[in-house]
Amino acid sequence: MWVSDTPPEVCSAHTSPGLSDDSGTSTLTSDSEVEARKLTVDEMTQQHRDVITRALFNILFTPAAETTFAQIIDGAPLSQSVLDTRGGIYPPTHPIRDQHLELCSGALDKARKRRPTFDPNDLKFDAGTEAVIKIFYQDFEQYPNGVADIVGYWAEAQVLGGVVLFDRRKPSDREPYEDPDAIFFHSSHKDVTYRIWQLLDTQKKELL
Repeated sequence: MWVSDTPPEVCSAHTSPGLSDDSGTSTLTSDSEVEARKLTVDEMTQQHRDVITRALFNILFTPAAETTFAQIIDGAPLSQSVLDTRGGIYPPTHPIRDQHLELCSGALDKARKRRPTFDPNDLKFDAGTEAVIKIFYQDFEQYPNGVADIVGYWAEAQVLGGVVLFDRRKPSDREPYEDPDAIFFHSSHKDVTYRIWQLLDTQKKELL
């Protein structure tokens, strides 16, 4: 899972290419259909592009983002990250739980060197699907980029506190009191709610 030396599409509002039926089984579309719906930030209005670019760079310069990208480059999560994650991703006797206490030499420097070369236009966003909620996001076969998407979900949870979700329903399908611009988090940290929760307006402003 932790073999990629290329940072995932962090904070890209990950969504699944299909919807989940009542049984929790995803209905997937073809790769060509998924790709056809992808948009870049360059296709947004100037105002929206400025907001998302500012938010991305604000996030990338936080200590949490530095450490998260360094762990991906390092090839394994730190023991602290493993112990702070809900669920038994690793067996109780796995050495990563108490032996991977520090990043390997050079991992953090590599993460910092890559940051200035980051281009928001490299990110691609799904233009219209709804999120399929899967606890821990481990079923990699249902996601367009497979394991790379799983790493991206983990990175979102580490940096932001949860996987970012949006309400993509049509206005006619929402109740009048529901905020069309609402942002939701799906957290996986230990001793934190497993339920999807909505950010307060003050939290959204701090994020952006």
